[in-house]
Amino acid sequence: MPSPRKIRVLAVSDTNLSWAQDKLVRGIPVSHHMWGMHELAQDSRFDVRLLPLEKVRLIKGLSNEIRGDLDQQLRLFLRSDFDLLFSTCHHIVSGLALLRNWGIFRKPIISILHTMPPGGRRSAMTMNGFSHVVCLNEMHRKMLANCFPAIASRVSALNWGWDATVPFDRRSPRFHLLAAGRTFRDYVSFCKGLGETSADCRLVCPQAELGISLDDVPQNCRVISGGDPWALQESEFSELILNASAVAIPLRISCEQPIGLTSLLEAMAHGRAILMTKNPFIDIDVESLGCGHWVAADSPAAWKKAIQNLIDNPEETQLMGLRGREAFLADYTINRFSRGLGDRIIECMGEC
Repeated sequence: MPSPRKIRVLAVSDTNLSWAQDKLVRGIPVSHHMWGMHELAQDSRFDVRLLPLEKVRLIKGLSNEIRGDLDQQLRLFLRSDFDLLFSTCHHIVSGLALLRNWGIFRKPIISILHTMPPGGRRSAMTMNGFSHVVCLNEMHRKMLANCFPAIASRVSALNWGWDATVPFDRRSPRFHLLAAGRTFRDYVSFCKGLGETSADCRLVCPQAELGISLDDVPQNCRVISGGDPWALQESEFSELILNASAVAIPLRISCEQPIGLTSLLEAMAHGRAILMTKNPFIDIDVESLGCGHWVAADSPAAWKKAIQNLIDNPEETQLMGLRGREAFLADYTINRFSRGLGDRIIECMGEC
């Protein structure tokens, strides 16, 4: 009896992922940047291919969040060699979703939602064109279902994950804290609180996005040369995390996005404790898991207290890191995310 034909999944992203593909071939753990596509391709049920980011620059220049990526969508519309379209961000294929709502484009579309779409009739028609929308947190799932009731049954929450093959060991830390990241970070409050402690800190962020001048960075905080986490090799950044007792994630909560989720998962994967501003668009509760502490927003005093507590309790800090690693392996690996994504693809194909 012949084996069933694989489901042909064509994936699109708003960033060039060829660099991640190249590194995965060389065994470097970066599969989280592929949003589950690497693991999905290893599943015997699927044949996964990635559409190149750009072909016609002039057309791509006409793209926006309402129309989507016109360059990629035009190429997708003209292709027939796939069964289902997977988009790593819903706005990339918003035009095709609208055409699918009208019955013009017929391929199923699954997408990840990172930010809420605007309300209104056009958005309702666009969102109705998606076969399934995957939210990275319960807050977005509830908001999307409430805003667009017609698609409530086609919306679900799925924990994003990190590559479980990242380095992990229980070495003695060389410094207390690592703070890294560039999106909606509150390094002003963090540095003020840090400066009133004796904690030894490393900070990785482009200077232009620090929010303070280098002269105002306290003496116990060293800004890593280059200042950009993306400029460091994965092995270099892993070494920084592993040499820290804990990872600090100070946030400015000024948008409805899971800001800080990447840094949180990275810290858990490496088995390091977490000090973080709470974001309601992240489902992971570091205090309930026993892997870290929430720090009040915009509060240097709260950062001072949290950092001092970390300094005073080194054994508990190490235990928090181990608990975070355990929770990560149980619920937050990219393999688990990919399995959930695969289940949703199967459901969508069964409904076609």
